[in-house]
Amino acid sequence: MKKLVTFSLFLHSFLCVFASNFLLIGTRENSLGMSSISYQSITTQNPAFYAFQENKAIYLYSQYHFSGIPVLNLTLAYPLKQEKVIQFSCSSFSTDFYKDQQFSLGYGQKIGEKLILGISLQNQLIQIPSYYSHHVWKLSIGSTYLLTDKINVSFMTKISLLNDVYQTENEQRNLSENQLNIGFSYHQQKWQFVSEIQQIVTQSMILKAGINYFLNENFSCQIGCNSQQRWGVGTEISLNSYKIGTTINYQNLIGFVPHLSLQYDF
Repeated sequence: MKKLVTFSLFLHSFLCVFASNFLLIGTRENSLGMSSISYQSITTQNPAFYAFQENKAIYLYSQYHFSGIPVLNLTLAYPLKQEKVIQFSCSSFSTDFYKDQQFSLGYGQKIGEKLILGISLQNQLIQIPSYYSHHVWKLSIGSTYLLTDKINVSFMTKISLLNDVYQTENEQRNLSENQLNIGFSYHQQKWQFVSEIQQIVTQSMILKAGINYFLNENFSCQIGCNSQQRWGVGTEISLNSYKIGTTINYQNLIGFVPHLSLQYDF
C-alpha cells in the first residue's frame, strides 16, 4: 500500500511537470522564468509576435531531463509578405515509460501601427504505455498592443477544443485546461524587462518575471524566475544569420535542466 501511494504521488508530480507545463518554447523563454508571450521570438507562445519575423528561419532546440533523453523541437517561420507570417513547430520526447509528441501551426499579422494579432492550433499526445493516454487540441489567440516605442502589453488565451484522458480502467473524462496570459514588456537600448501572469482554470496563478540584458548587438544574457519555484539563466549569441542560445533552469522537482538552441535566418 505504501509503495502504491508513493508511486501515485510520483506520477502526479511527474504529470504536473510534463503534461501540464511542457511547452514548445526556446532557451530565451526558459531563462526568463518561462515568460513566453511578451516579446519577439520565433518560439513565442503568443502567435501575434510571429508577425515580427522578417526572414525565413529554422530553429532547433533541445533540453535534457533526468532520463538523459532530450526533448527535441523544430520550428519553422515563413513570411508570406511584410508583417504576415506563418509558423510551424513540432517536438518529441520519448522514453520507455513516457512519450510526448506535439505540433502547432500559427499565423501572425500586424493591424495598423499599434496592434498585432495572431492565432495558432496545437495538438499534443501524452502517453504512459499500458496506463495513461492524454490527447488534446488547443486553440491560441494572441494580441500585442504597442503603447509606446518602449512599452507593449500582450494578451493570450488558450482554449481546449478536445481534451480526453484514457486510463487502464477504460475511464474517459474531459479536463479543462483553458488559460489566460497577460504580459508586459519594457525595453531600453541595453536591457528589457518582462513580466507575465498566467492563469490556468484548474491551477493556481503563476507569476513570471525576467530581465534580458544586451552587452552589445551580438551578445545578450538573461535571468528570470516564476512563482512555481523555477528560475533560469541564459545567454544568446548572434553571428551573422545564426543565433545560439544556452540556458540552465532549476525546477524544484527535477533539479537543473540544460537547454541549447540554434536558429538560422535565411
